[in-house]
Amino acid sequence: MVLALLVKNKLPLVDGSISPLTLNPLFTAWSRTNNVVISWLYNSVSKEIVGNILFATIAREFWEDLKTHFS
Repeated sequence: MVLALLVKNKLPLVDGSISPLTLNPLFTAWSRTNNVVISWLYNSVSKEIVGNILFATIAREFWEDLKTHFS
């Protein structure tokens, strides 16, 4: 998964390098990209796992929950 996120230059969304700043003029772009990464994460794990993972609206939260449960 890390490799796939690196290839798409999206790893900073899950490792905390980029955080949501609603007052930032780039928030719309961040939000769109965040949603893409969340959809990738949801679609890359089995349905049984998704049911046990915290429903997250921020990719970093989803990523951290996956790490907590499976590392």
